[in-house]
Amino acid sequence: MTNGSFVNTIREILEMKDPRRFYDGLSAALFRQITYTMTKMGIYTSMLEFWINHFGRPDYAGMISIGMFSGVVGSFVGTPADVVLVRMVGDIKLSPEKRRNYKNVISALIDICQKEGITTLWRGAAPSIGRAAIVSGVQLGTYSRLKYALIDTGR
Repeated sequence: MTNGSFVNTIREILEMKDPRRFYDGLSAALFRQITYTMTKMGIYTSMLEFWINHFGRPDYAGMISIGMFSGVVGSFVGTPADVVLVRMVGDIKLSPEKRRNYKNVISALIDICQKEGITTLWRGAAPSIGRAAIVSGVQLGTYSRLKYALIDTGR
């Protein structure tokens, strides 16, 4: 395996004559969406509702702050799925004797915990959490701000 470009990766998978390799990491990608996105959205919605019910509609900075907090928690919850996803997808680039050959996300989580310890599942969490805070704050805060601006127009 050589250059890690998208086209070369497709070529290498096709040369293996195993189309199932295109789905390596799918269970981890779905697990990441379930853990990270559901956590983030659930917390954001709950906190925004709480804020509105107790203090009235937050200003834009408040919406961004709620979004940032939601992103931080979601990222922390989703980091184990990110670790597994990177490993499962990266396996194809390793020589056969170095591959982990995880069957699915659950087997990967169990294997990592048993062989490397549970804290390994949060390797790389700090930069991921920082990124999620910024992205989620801007995305969710801006979405809510625009939503309320449209509601306020009465249309």
